[in-house]
Amino acid sequence: MTKATAPYMALLQGYRLSKVPLPSKIENLLQLIHTDGIYPDMRIINDIIEAYTSWGLYDKALNMYTVATLTSSTSPVNGITFRRMFILLRILHTNKHPLFHFLPMRTLFRDSLAFKIRSSATNFTATWNAALEGFMNVRDYAAAINVIDQFWIHKSLPDMITKDVVELGLLTHVRESLKEGTGWRIKFLGDGRNQRFSRRLQYIRLEIQKQGLEGHPATLQYLRELLFRALQAQLGHFASWGEAFTPTEKLAQQNQEKAEKAAKKAIEKAAMDMMPADESISAAEPVDESDNLWRNQRE
Repeated sequence: MTKATAPYMALLQGYRLSKVPLPSKIENLLQLIHTDGIYPDMRIINDIIEAYTSWGLYDKALNMYTVATLTSSTSPVNGITFRRMFILLRILHTNKHPLFHFLPMRTLFRDSLAFKIRSSATNFTATWNAALEGFMNVRDYAAAINVIDQFWIHKSLPDMITKDVVELGLLTHVRESLKEGTGWRIKFLGDGRNQRFSRRLQYIRLEIQKQGLEGHPATLQYLRELLFRALQAQLGHFASWGEAFTPTEKLAQQNQEKAEKAAKKAIEKAAMDMMPADESISAAEPVDESDNLWRNQRE
């Protein structure tokens, strides 16, 4: 926030906290900002997106993001913007809202990655946690694996939220699959005596320990292995857990190479949707996000 935008920000804060939708007030405020020859900064954009989302005015929130990212060569966005948008897409998916398809989640991640590379932004863990939660919510495990890979590539540190998002997302899928009678749970966990979810988590942890990995690399590898098996099951294959006591487990081992090949192909396809083109990540002036650290802490 600058001295020029401070008065408008004060007005916006009052509107944003209202439980009654005030879209006309925000539109008038934007018009006033435009008339005064001031371009909205990232805090104004972020708070408007948050306000529209909380009021259920999803079309206006999407439009605000589109205008902010497409109408300016120096888009007034940051990691918080993308976090808010991933939350919005989760809400749209949960509510089966038709606007969910207006902005594909993979495209949003591509935009966030292009921003990170372009701006040399740091402290991106919370943003990618939001992306990861979004992909887990829609059960796009190929995309979720690509998010984990970007944690690794860009040396972003996973935290407990990263781990919880993946584990709880898969546990929810397991429970819903059991309730609905779908075959994904058996393909993922198997049908033997060790089919409990907690046992499968322990199996991967032990495998990671054997590899000698520790700290954040171990966490990322653990989450990737878990998601890789979930993806195999999603593609119709039985995930292999190193056992062959039942017919299902024997089948999983016999077809392990085929299952892994299918999963890798799906991950590569997702990466094509999620990675920015070279021209979109050309060098630009680094963006100092230190002014927003208090916002990250608060959220």
